[in-house]
Amino acid sequence: GELWRYYWQEILSRNMDNIDHKIWKLLQKNARLSNQELADEVNLSASACHRRVKILESMGIIEGYQA
Repeated sequence: GELWRYYWQEILSRNMDNIDHKIWKLLQKNARLSNQELADEVNLSASACHRRVKILESMGIIEGYQA
């Protein structure tokens, strides 16, 4: 359940770099950020940011979005 999910996210998060962590934290604070706004915050192109978000989703780090 919850404990396993937390443990798994901790393991996966060790493979994340600083930009991935920043993306994750920004989306935790505001899931309504547009991809362009997110990209601007982490100094990436929109396409590079989108690619990183999709990877974080596929790893299970980002599981969903709530406003």
